[in-house]
Amino acid sequence: MSTNKFEGFFENNNHPAMNMAIPSVSQVIETLMMICGQNHQFYKDSSLRLLICGGMDMCEKHLIKMRDEGRDPGIHVGYAAFMMLLADRMVDSYDEYAGDKERELFPIEFDEDE
Repeated sequence: MSTNKFEGFFENNNHPAMNMAIPSVSQVIETLMMICGQNHQFYKDSSLRLLICGGMDMCEKHLIKMRDEGRDPGIHVGYAAFMMLLADRMVDSYDEYAGDKERELFPIEFDEDE
């Protein structure tokens, strides 16, 4: 009987490997572009949705931090446009395709005024 030696690895933020190679925001966005370009129905796959939500969350936190520090995030306007379209696709398909884990980690709360 084999055991999964990687069980819980990504939940352990204290592990030194978790901070060794943090990708840049541009690298994260380029990865999201590759995922979406390779599978045009990415929004229907709950596993891909989790990856995409995690990448978008990482980018959002970086951009907010840069804004709060008064720094230019250095994101190309094309990348920003892609992220806006991606976010729109993910929100539009949330009710139909989001899995339980996505709903737990990345809940969407709409304003009643919208």
